[in-house]
Amino acid sequence: MKIKTYLLTLILLCSNSWAKRETIIAKNLDISSSKSGDKVTGEISANFLDVDYEEHNFKAYDDDMAMSGTFEIEKQNLKTKVSFIEFSTKLEEDNPLAQLDRLELVDTELKFNRESMLFNSPSLLLQSRGDSVTALNLRGECDPLGDSTTDVDIVCLKNGKLNSSDVHIQNPSINLRMKNLNTTITPSDISLKTNQAEFRSNGEVTIVKDFKLRCKNLIKRRFKEDEVVAGCLKSSNIDLDRFDERKVKSIEKGIVDLEDIRNLRIEIRNSSLVLKSKIKILFKISLRVYGKIHYIPEQKLIRLDITNARFAGIPAKKLTMMIMKLFIEEDSIRIDDDTIFIKV
Repeated sequence: MKIKTYLLTLILLCSNSWAKRETIIAKNLDISSSKSGDKVTGEISANFLDVDYEEHNFKAYDDDMAMSGTFEIEKQNLKTKVSFIEFSTKLEEDNPLAQLDRLELVDTELKFNRESMLFNSPSLLLQSRGDSVTALNLRGECDPLGDSTTDVDIVCLKNGKLNSSDVHIQNPSINLRMKNLNTTITPSDISLKTNQAEFRSNGEVTIVKDFKLRCKNLIKRRFKEDEVVAGCLKSSNIDLDRFDERKVKSIEKGIVDLEDIRNLRIEIRNSSLVLKSKIKILFKISLRVYGKIHYIPEQKLIRLDITNARFAGIPAKKLTMMIMKLFIEEDSIRIDDDTIFIKV
């Protein structure tokens, strides 16, 4: 009975930001859930728990048998049950648990205290409101700055490092897979780098090598797409070394092929965009593109108006738009005259 009570303690502490815990350590933590209608139901288990709560310490472990319980989330209400013990609480509207469709964690270890939040999971699957994220070998280290909160998302979106060997993000607008992803978040910036990003669309795979992104961090509390986009439009840099040839569907070799584009860099400052790159047409030629970029939140659409473009210093906006139309127009990207529309 004590083991089950300790597991319930873990669930309660992880679901309430006001919990005055000092330390939570869990090993071999598994979570599995699914959604039917408006209700999410799931199971949680672990075989090691160590919790310091105010002046009390709870510790339980069992190498042979996992400690298990169940939970359900419906209309922002979280209910947990372990044996005959039940607990319920109201979640904030923007709490990620309140927006959950599915969560799968396997063999996860975590350690939370006032100095750091550490977690390590071989496998994560998260689905929420049409978005799906899978991650392998996920490792996180975040700084709560002395706070005892258990709101992982709030802490890590201000002071955190997240690494994964393989991340796959899918929604109606994007199908992106990244290898060896490293993310660093500070109160001022959000930065990520990956040695390979794969964009899938229309049955094709476009492979980008050595991709880097840095955006100004304007996230106020929890993750909000509009705040992330606003930060990137305020100040951001995007760098990639090269494209690899597209897979699955062949493309005839033209004047310029995708792998001929190298050392691409995009700078955005206060919604003004400058793109610089090298393109090989018999020999390497410099390309510069200038534009104004805007976000239309009600349509979840980014609008980029190309104002000028130059090949080797010579004005060439029509040629530039022709090349862009050949390579980037797809399901989520539309080109209309000198304007590019991108769904997010």
